[in-house]
Amino acid sequence: MGVNASVTKKLNRWLVMAGLDFHIVFTLFLRGWTVFAGGLTIFLLPLGLSPVEQGYYFSFSSLLALQVFFELGLNQIVVQQVSHEVAYLREVEEGQFHGGPAHVGRLTSLLKFLKKWYATAAVFFALFAAVAGVFFYAREGSASPGVWMGPWFLMVMATSGNLWLSPGLAVLEGAGKVGQVARLRLTQSLLGIAFFWGLLFSGAGLWAAPAVPLLNVICTGYWLRTRRLKVDCLAPDGIKEVIAMHWRTDILPLQWRIALSWVSGYLIFNLFTTVVFSRFGPIEAGRLGLALTVFSAISSVGMSWINAN
Repeated sequence: MGVNASVTKKLNRWLVMAGLDFHIVFTLFLRGWTVFAGGLTIFLLPLGLSPVEQGYYFSFSSLLALQVFFELGLNQIVVQQVSHEVAYLREVEEGQFHGGPAHVGRLTSLLKFLKKWYATAAVFFALFAAVAGVFFYAREGSASPGVWMGPWFLMVMATSGNLWLSPGLAVLEGAGKVGQVARLRLTQSLLGIAFFWGLLFSGAGLWAAPAVPLLNVICTGYWLRTRRLKVDCLAPDGIKEVIAMHWRTDILPLQWRIALSWVSGYLIFNLFTTVVFSRFGPIEAGRLGLALTVFSAISSVGMSWINAN
């Protein structure tokens, strides 16, 4: 027992020195799996998709990244705002917080605002992406609509569903459930990638493309059903309605800066695949998509400590 206790103590000391805890470990697992799965997928894609289909596959992701224009960086603000308010509350049960009227009122009003914002954003994004994709591929694509239209509409629906559910995860991350959310995302990725690989080897073609977002929306929806954030006020309910968080004064000053950064990121990284698809065809777009996937997977690893903390 003494030896085991000594080893455990030394291991805990090393973990503390490395800045590792439950949240960071699962975030690192997620990043590591993302890099591994992304690298293996790069070698498997040519086995399941033709060069033309690869161009469509990567251009799907490029077009769907347009959701940044509908989210406008709000999720990142949500994490910060929720963590600020929850710091003054007390978690009495898993996911249930009690506290004074000021912080509970602001947090409650933020949750109500998020429901309206993301429901509206998801609907408009679905309509816009579906129409834009049909117009773009009908004009610039070389494959027949029977090859890409079905997978495209399914990807649009799944991505819209993930956009609608995303604030639930952001709220829980802000409430300190970073490790739990990372564990969910790791599970989603494991299931989604396995499903995607299976479809690739079965000869499903572009129908394999919606596998990951489809598994994500199913897993997230099921997981959030039992893990919603609950806040209760220690003061009369009437006070909560007076003390509220306002988008114009509390969120917009931060959001417009982050939105500008995210939109710029789309123009820097995601737009290229669509432009190459339009100017040089799907084969060249597929090659560029492979290169950008490698770069994105590697660069995400270094942000694990920062994001979790």
